[in-house]
Amino acid sequence: MLKEEIRKTAEEMHLKYGSCSQCVLASLKEHGIEISDEVIKASHIFAGGTAGCGEGFCGALNGGLTAISCFNGRERNEFGISDAKENKKLGKRLIKKFLKEYNGLFSCSEIQTSFVGISFNHMDNEKVKVNSQHKDKKKACKKSCAELTGKVAEWTYEILDENESF
Repeated sequence: MLKEEIRKTAEEMHLKYGSCSQCVLASLKEHGIEISDEVIKASHIFAGGTAGCGEGFCGALNGGLTAISCFNGRERNEFGISDAKENKKLGKRLIKKFLKEYNGLFSCSEIQTSFVGISFNHMDNEKVKVNSQHKDKKKACKKSCAELTGKVAEWTYEILDENESF
């Protein structure tokens, strides 16, 4: 089934390349969903809890929301005319699924901590030094984040498919 293939592709991409936000979008594209390379490129900043700081929204979640918005978001010529209610409704569906699955956690650092007991903030040099001592935890965290990325890609596809967005 296509949604399982999308999930698996997103997981594999994350394990190989990192950048959860991009992997959600690229897995959709790889399976025929029209996501532009520019959108995938622009989503890189969301990886690692926004610019690698860990404190922002989960990058995979941002990738899923970006995909939804690619099909349902407001066009430039709609500024002042539309507030794209359907886009927000679909985005909220993804967020609710995510919050249910991850016990109400949104931020990359909180989710990583729930997986392995620490987070991997790449912005703080002192934390980077400490985290380098936890290679086993980092490997386990990468696996858990890959699984999360796959789930978000699958859920995003389901939402887009159910809404006949593409």
